[in-house]
Amino acid sequence: MHADRQRHAADPARAELGFDGPPTVICVKAEEEHIEAVSQVLPATVRPELPGPVTVSRP
Repeated sequence: MHADRQRHAADPARAELGFDGPPTVICVKAEEEHIEAVSQVLPATVRPELPGPVTVSRP
């Protein structure tokens, strides 16, 4: 995740829970017909420097 987005995403966790690490789970809601396309771009969107380890799954 880009540093600014990562910092912004972590702020509520830091303020409310005292968590100082990067996000470990990100929930995304997409319309059924777009799920495949979203799952293809999500790893590079949340971690452009190293998208390989990002896992995308459905609940």
